Amino acid sequence: NRWQNGSLYTAAETLTDGDRKADRGAFFKSIHGTLSHLVFGDQAWMHRFAGTPAPAGPTLALVHVARPGDTFATIAQRYYGDPLDALVLSVANPVAEPLVPGERILVPTAGYHRVAADETWRSLADRYYGTADRAFYLAEINHGSLDTPLEENQELLVPYPLAHRVDKNDTLESIAAVYYGESAQATATTGAASKSAPAGEADEDSPAVRILRRFNGLERERLKPGSIVLVPLPTLTLTDTARARLTQADGLLCSTGDLRARQLDVSAQIPKLREAVSNGQFVEAVALGNALLGHGGLTGNQVVSVERELGTALVALGRPGLAVAAFKAAIARQPDLELDTVRNSPKVLRAFRDARDELRRERQRPNAGSPAAPPDGGPAPPR
Repeated sequence: NRWQNGSLYTAAETLTDGDRKADRGAFFKSIHGTLSHLVFGDQAWMHRFAGTPAPAGPTLALVHVARPGDTFATIAQRYYGDPLDALVLSVANPVAEPLVPGERILVPTAGYHRVAADETWRSLADRYYGTADRAFYLAEINHGSLDTPLEENQELLVPYPLAHRVDKNDTLESIAAVYYGESAQATATTGAASKSAPAGEADEDSPAVRILRRFNGLERERLKPGSIVLVPLPTLTLTDTARARLTQADGLLCSTGDLRARQLDVSAQIPKLREAVSNGQFVEAVALGNALLGHGGLTGNQVVSVERELGTALVALGRPGLAVAAFKAAIARQPDLELDTVRNSPKVLRAFRDARDELRRERQRPNAGSPAAPPDGGPAPPR
């Protein structure tokens, strides 16, 4: 292996940087991408075989050291709570049963990522899936789109990309049936199934097959035996006991996904909040708005949306002081925020201007504290 690596690097040194990184139509696009994969693979296998340091970078798996009596089924039961997931372990690990005590078994898992400033769908797809071309899946599985920017503090599901080696009788349909099952295809690809086909492309495949085809950049030719098809597995999650062993690694969160679920729920509730304000149900709007802020962990845009509606409702209820506080919290997070001067009443616009003026004066005072909402978006002061 050392001799072969040396030969490859010697040949690569004869290429220019542009030639090495040019898209060659290979699975990892360029020669550079292929070499990066080989380095990562060598480090990963040496870590598993010899205990050397694991490769740097994000991981969507942990390592189980086999014990006497362990099988893929018992390991699947321990980590996933379902022995039927033994198939995933057998595919992810090129070892045969019976397992030898001491063998290192890779345990894949879907993970969660908390969005930081300046991260994009494409940068995260490149980070977790090796190419920005797979950003479509990461966006759609998280109920987003490539046209919608990510929000700081947003928690994303990062499905595990299982590498399935193609057998001579395999088709994308049979692979989808094995890993998703006919009845589970819609759940396994929730958020992505309905939008995965690019515009103008014939829609002849099932949702799961469309995902596999686009995720792997495949056309409609027959699969080549021995080639790799990556199968994203969004439902491959760990039990609470197993999750306790998984520490945060390079942005991958040891999370139950509760924050993501709360953020999705808030996104679904914000239209109802706007509707309540529009219909003059101001008491109900204030109750709902405060409940949403009380969730905690809202994204910045969600906080702005809720506080803006709260400010409008509080003006209507004759609580201008609290309305100004709500608008200040919104403006603090989005300084360029403006209200529609046609759709909002003079009283609402006045409270909004007062909030901007107060915030400006507070920021001009030396050592002035910020009146903004807590960094996690809640809870807000009682109203």
